[in-house]
Amino acid sequence: MLGQATSAPQGCVLSPFLYSLFIHECRPVYGSNSIINKTKELIVDFRREKGRTYNPIHINGIGVERVSSFKFLGTHISEDLSWTTNTSSLVKKAHQCLFYLNTLKKNHLSSTILVNFYHCPIESILTNCITVWYGNCSVADRKALQREVKTAQRIIGTPHPA
Repeated sequence: MLGQATSAPQGCVLSPFLYSLFIHECRPVYGSNSIINKTKELIVDFRREKGRTYNPIHINGIGVERVSSFKFLGTHISEDLSWTTNTSSLVKKAHQCLFYLNTLKKNHLSSTILVNFYHCPIESILTNCITVWYGNCSVADRKALQREVKTAQRIIGTPHPA
């Protein structure tokens, strides 16, 4: 079987030369070749006193948006520092994965495979940045998380998918 290489091997003497030829052929998308709207500025007020009016803030003539919550590294942070938005987002993602776990169960896969599937997508979703938000989570949010774990337990058929 004959194969054709489409690039130079890594560490080859020609690699830097071919890369510079490739870069030379690239055309800028914008005239100044600068990044447009590189960052998004947001204002979140964590003070306890609410109901205050705020003067709009402008940076380079562009108004800065005031938001009640934002997503940072996959974790939703709200201005009242409650984690309900974050928890509901995680529960929604985990619930979508439970559909696939149920499909695997209906196809008669072994409980070992089902437990592995639970650990990979579902448990990793539910424990994403858990050290940041779980300590201040409300009882209702903890129950919602526990409900997803119990649903996975029921589907797998084991007391705890650990």
